[in-house]
Amino acid sequence: MVKMNRRKVLAGGLALSAAACGKSKPVKSAVQNASPSPEKLPFIASDVIVIGAGLAGLNSTLLLEELGFKVTLIEGRNRVGGRLYTMDDVPGAPEAGGSGIGSIYGRLIGATQRYGIPLGPERKRTVPVPEISMMNVSGQHIRFDEWENHPLNPLPAEFKKTLPWYVQYGLFAKDNPLKSTLDITDPKFTEKDVSIYRYLAEKGFSPEAIRLAAGTNMSYGDEAGPHGLSALMMYHILTFGSMGRGNLNSGGPFAGVGGNQRIPEGMARHVKGDIHLGAKVTGIRHENDHAEVHLDDGRIAKAKHIIVTIPFSALRLVKLDAPVHPLQDEAIRTLGYTNVTHLHFLPTRKFWEEDGLPPSMWTDGAPARFMALRNDPENPEKITSFIAFANDKVANHFDRLGPDLSSQYVLNYLKQIRPSTEGALKFVKFWSWQLDPYAGGAYAFWRPGQLSSLGRYVARPAGRIHFAGEHTAFANRGMEAAMESGERAAFAVAGAG
Repeated sequence: MVKMNRRKVLAGGLALSAAACGKSKPVKSAVQNASPSPEKLPFIASDVIVIGAGLAGLNSTLLLEELGFKVTLIEGRNRVGGRLYTMDDVPGAPEAGGSGIGSIYGRLIGATQRYGIPLGPERKRTVPVPEISMMNVSGQHIRFDEWENHPLNPLPAEFKKTLPWYVQYGLFAKDNPLKSTLDITDPKFTEKDVSIYRYLAEKGFSPEAIRLAAGTNMSYGDEAGPHGLSALMMYHILTFGSMGRGNLNSGGPFAGVGGNQRIPEGMARHVKGDIHLGAKVTGIRHENDHAEVHLDDGRIAKAKHIIVTIPFSALRLVKLDAPVHPLQDEAIRTLGYTNVTHLHFLPTRKFWEEDGLPPSMWTDGAPARFMALRNDPENPEKITSFIAFANDKVANHFDRLGPDLSSQYVLNYLKQIRPSTEGALKFVKFWSWQLDPYAGGAYAFWRPGQLSSLGRYVARPAGRIHFAGEHTAFANRGMEAAMESGERAAFAVAGAG
């Protein structure tokens, strides 16, 4: 690990990103002319060490510095941003991680305004856009207006008109017992902390209906599908969504101009202290008068407090010697992280014009959500690339196959169900959040029974060690939850002195 000051780390980090990505867009700042730093220097003493340079870590760092604390920010990757990652090496620079910024994301939007980071409209990714999308179920093409009366539609009569990916949201919105997002850890809702499979089965859904409505292309969960995801979490998602209505930030959803990774890069430019990229943490230790971070090169960094913002799925790989509550320890060991793997393809000819079908497909087969991305700001109708966006067991299958075999698997399947695609797609990129050791999945999800038993403990400080990240926040979700958690941890440290 090379220790750099703030100016040097951004130059080095961007150089590494550019080398990895091919044509990464540099952040415009004075760091571009920074000289190489020495190979090894001891850590400068600091008040606080923040682990993880995603939104939570950056927000914690900036707030603590504003309050007068000396902060050292440590990141295992060779870039800032965490699970905000814009693929600058793919035409249109699609998002690998967080995509849309809701108008309710007040902390995040405020940060972009404060640090001069421009926002533009969201670039749609996995939600089927009606005018360019269709379904493909069991190999059969189905246009949206054909779904209600199609023989492959297994949904109960009252849901026949509903496209599968919307069924859950309508049901949970109708039944939602939560008045506030913070109600999610209230013991009185324990009876709602059951599996989505059980919930839908009790509503009269057949196994095939559950497979399509809750077991195909799930936005949350892993290979266990609806058996492994809490219904109480779905209520929370709907409650948070309803909070966005009538808020003060009009418009949206938004995205960072040039990609959402420009947001953490812009925040990092305002960090005053040291940012250490490529710093791999192997241990975190709590002592009576200080806390320590152990790195894989044998060095030990010390501070009065540590804020850990990395996902629990990554924290499991770190030796944690701290007074952690037993139920918090269980959450660290067992909290779920959503499977997300995607493959990117460039069109070499307009096959959708050849067969007269919409270019995008929501499928229950190998391509999963096979979506045409239109990310050219100069030509919004132009298809810049295609993404095969997989979740659950399909994502795991891609991970086992690897880039070459999984891309061929997708292309062969597409050729069978849509012959016009043969020779019309060029594979360019594979990405798996499960295979990223600093992520272990795309974002947290709660298994049945976990929210009611473990939810109240995930953000609990362990002496001088504090926890942040989207998995520790309940008032908000997604990127805003990360910002909220970083704020909470920073103020907790400031209050502790």
